Amino acid sequence: MITPGIFHHWQFVRSAFAGEIPGIFRQLTEENLVKANLVRKVWRTGDHFVKIDFRSGRALFQEYSNCRRLAKAGIPAVQPEAVGIGKECGILITKRERDCLDLSEYLRTSTPTELELEKLLEFISLCREKHLRHTDLHSGNILFQPQSCRYMLVDVRDAKIVPAIFASSRDTYLHLLFECRKNLSRSVLLKLISRLGYRDPEKVCRKQLLRASRFLWKNWPKRQKQILSGYHKFTRLEASTLYAAKSRLTPDDCEIENNSRQAMLAHIFLELAHIPHLEVYCASAGQVLREKAVDLHPAEPEEIADYQMRLKILGFDSRPEDWQIHRNRITLVNCRNVENQFKDL
Repeated sequence: MITPGIFHHWQFVRSAFAGEIPGIFRQLTEENLVKANLVRKVWRTGDHFVKIDFRSGRALFQEYSNCRRLAKAGIPAVQPEAVGIGKECGILITKRERDCLDLSEYLRTSTPTELELEKLLEFISLCREKHLRHTDLHSGNILFQPQSCRYMLVDVRDAKIVPAIFASSRDTYLHLLFECRKNLSRSVLLKLISRLGYRDPEKVCRKQLLRASRFLWKNWPKRQKQILSGYHKFTRLEASTLYAAKSRLTPDDCEIENNSRQAMLAHIFLELAHIPHLEVYCASAGQVLREKAVDLHPAEPEEIADYQMRLKILGFDSRPEDWQIHRNRITLVNCRNVENQFKDL
């Protein structure tokens, strides 16, 4: 059992917060656990997130210090409350921002509005002006609050203000923008690239898509093993059935197909490639629950050509009729060509 006593050195932003520690520890239950692996656990309590690292506490102490420095520099970041260091572990307690999603989760199911994209560009501009260096900047490390259209950094152990020459390059922020591409048209994507200061957005866009494709295929053998074994970032394995992690679907949203785990592999591959498609809820040896195709409408030829090109760069052909407007966005409704890539499992 984890108790406050195992952490012998504490620092608080507010000294009065020390009195809240026992109550917070009583909420560190399995029900409140949101992330767990061999070295780290994260809990969501009433008004806080609690992160415990079972290695040296130095990393969390660094994160605590970086949070405070970023706040002083005017860069929006999660607000720390306390940090504690034990003999072989550390703890970090931060304020829980209400009604926030990490940006990657928001982008899975939503198309950013013009205002949201403009605010994201402003956030990026601020980070560049302040000479932020972040060695692990991606959409999963950015919180987004849709109601106020605010962005803020989380997991800032590797984030700091540095001299301009050492700051993150615009290519870092280009990669961040490309994580938004799933539901963005080509024209919008090119406009965003231009706003970052690139002179030839068309060339940069294609180069970035090729780079993303090579990276995905290079890492795919490892990812495939993780998916089939039930690695928490991708799937959950129960008995002989694989469930997609973080799925927004329910069984009522799906229909049964005679298929196998190759459908799950194709689903995760397309997720990692930011290609909108009919998603898979779960897969077993002979059957798959796949999202129902409802309220389909023809997509514009120019839009279809754009997404055909994106899929072609990944190595897959598709027909124009494979793409339809589904739930108000263009979607790959026929994933057979992608699934056939993994049929020899």
